[in-house]
Amino acid sequence: MPGNQPSSDDQVAEYLSLSNFNIAFMDLQVCGLDVEFFPLETELDEIDLKRFATHLRGLRMATNDCLEDSSDFTPDKVAAFDGRLRDGGIVTLSEVRLRYGGKIEKILERGRIRGEVEYYLVAGVLADCSGNLDDARRARLDAMADDYGRRRAGR
Repeated sequence: MPGNQPSSDDQVAEYLSLSNFNIAFMDLQVCGLDVEFFPLETELDEIDLKRFATHLRGLRMATNDCLEDSSDFTPDKVAAFDGRLRDGGIVTLSEVRLRYGGKIEKILERGRIRGEVEYYLVAGVLADCSGNLDDARRARLDAMADDYGRRRAGR
């Protein structure tokens, strides 16, 4: 099926990045922070190319599951995962949250954090110091996190 093959080098890079992220995320969940990573760096083989679109769609769904599983992570846990992933040459949880979560964009559009899950998501993104978030968005999220903290303290 010709439409099932990658249409760009970006799709192949996304495929490899998400493959590495999903494997590493599960390893961290199951084995803890001391797990050793072996990132995939090879070209896709024939079997992968025949079913590329299906595999990529599955990887995106698995990534959303990882985001859901990590939605209640404390900022310290996100920072620990990010550090291990970055050290292993793998895209960080915070970067994946920014790319695929969509929730940060919705929070920015809304202008306020609605609950604890969103607060931890924002706090995790703010804890990532890799520069994946521009200064204006970082400042807006920081102000929203402060506002949420004040509202919560006032309860």
